[in-house]
Amino acid sequence: MIIFNDYSISIYENKQSLINNYLSKVVGDKKVKELNAKTSKQIIHDLQLLPGVPIRNQISNDVICASAVKGCLNLLCQASDYLVDHNLMKSNYFTEYRPKVSVKNQDSPDWNLSYWTTLISNCTNEKLFILLHLCFDSGLSLSEVRAITWNDLDHLEDGYIVSNKRIRRLNKNIVLEMDPSSIIQTYKKKGFQNTNTVVVLLKNKQEKKVYLHSQVIELLMELRNRYAQNHCGDSTIYSLKDDLPYDDRVVNKHFKELIGKVELPELTLVKLMSFGRQKNTNEVSYSDMYYSNLEQPLRCKEPDIDEIRDRLNCRQGIECKEKWNQSFKEKTSGLLPKEEHSDFDALVDKLKSDPSLKRELLNKLLEKR
Repeated sequence: MIIFNDYSISIYENKQSLINNYLSKVVGDKKVKELNAKTSKQIIHDLQLLPGVPIRNQISNDVICASAVKGCLNLLCQASDYLVDHNLMKSNYFTEYRPKVSVKNQDSPDWNLSYWTTLISNCTNEKLFILLHLCFDSGLSLSEVRAITWNDLDHLEDGYIVSNKRIRRLNKNIVLEMDPSSIIQTYKKKGFQNTNTVVVLLKNKQEKKVYLHSQVIELLMELRNRYAQNHCGDSTIYSLKDDLPYDDRVVNKHFKELIGKVELPELTLVKLMSFGRQKNTNEVSYSDMYYSNLEQPLRCKEPDIDEIRDRLNCRQGIECKEKWNQSFKEKTSGLLPKEEHSDFDALVDKLKSDPSLKRELLNKLLEKR
């Protein structure tokens, strides 16, 4: 009543998880009329002693994390305000526990040409090298840069690329609420069908002609000549072997590794996107200053021997693991009875999209116990 109408579906589901995982365990069967200053203190005390909920592929915490405590306190405050406004409770006993808003001590540092030159001259990942140049020179957002397809490079001879799409990772329920005509494609990563998020390629309202400096145009031409024939024109230029586009988390991971490698301060990609178009005191953009002073074509730095060895070892390790898994499946395929899980998968999807059905099933299971 207090969340769903005022917030997005993702926030609503987050609050539902706080109720199911934590608040239901400390509030229990208490009635609203039983709440007072003493019981509110006991609820807060019991909340902070709850064990952490195990998360897939992560080590479970012994105690509830600080962000979950903060979320529960916010929800208790909002719920109590609602009850007081509707004369269902005398006063909000959780006001004094309202969590303080955390403020960062300092913002991330600003970019300058020295930082940019150091970063790009030490980048040995070719795709990241090109992506960084597009972020610096185009002024596009990261979601728009990652959505560039091979067809968008058809106008390189005219000095520009086309940008009319963006890639975002969204909650599945939010995707269901969107206008289908705005969705170009939905990507589902193999092995992660049960996650609540999907990567979606979306249409922009307007198409942009993004003019680039000649050095970046030549860099994209070389990339197109080498790889475009092996890919579909509608696929993104930043994609994995299974044609799944680069996740923003993957890009940020490689970016942070490069920042740490060259020992630069904690610079951000978000500020880089606007830095290239900023102008100095002479009203000249930093991208114009950088590319006008280049004497040679753009070339990605060759990785050193140790880096190549580590990359090959990592790749061989992954391939060895994939072959082992495939061999194991072939050897054990006849040992277990084959079952049809389509009905079960449909039930799981239904429970995820309908919180009331989830609660009803949980109550029935508890009654049987």
